[in-house]
Amino acid sequence: MHYSLVAYLGPHHMLVKANDPTLAPRMLGASREELDLWLALVEREGDVEGLADGE
Repeated sequence: MHYSLVAYLGPHHMLVKANDPTLAPRMLGASREELDLWLALVEREGDVEGLADGE
């Protein structure tokens, strides 16, 4: 699970989040809705160039 999170967070420039030792267990225990919200947050906040603002 850890490496899957690293692979997802890397392109979004959020690798520092992967260092949280509680992240994988929290993701495994999260509901579908919580995961969807988390994924949307990573996509929005990880966009360091601001390209998602126009979408």
